[in-house]
Amino acid sequence: MNDAGREKLRNSKPYTASETNTIDAPDFDSGLKLLTENGSVYLEINLSSDWCTAQKRRIITSSILGKAIVPGLPFENPDGSAIVLDKDYWGKQRNESNPSPGPFEISKSGKQKIKVW
Repeated sequence: MNDAGREKLRNSKPYTASETNTIDAPDFDSGLKLLTENGSVYLEINLSSDWCTAQKRRIITSSILGKAIVPGLPFENPDGSAIVLDKDYWGKQRNESNPSPGPFEISKSGKQKIKVW
């Protein structure tokens, strides 16, 4: 970070973060495990499709992200086009009317084994 960036960060106003519309499920056990098999890495996790229906979400875009604090620049692709996160980690199309939270589009509940790399 250059001196101008440091100064801008030092002079930036603190933002109060707050989460709204959260899902409180203290008894839910995700059973999260990271597994290595035959040179590949898998995430084993218990997912709930309730996470997809309990809240209304929208596709993340450059306009939702706004501008980065330090450079004051918009979040965009290298070619200057807007970011639209309409695909999940593996390129699966997201539900445009209410996408799943997190990196994977959730299509079913229960224990799942997802190849990470």
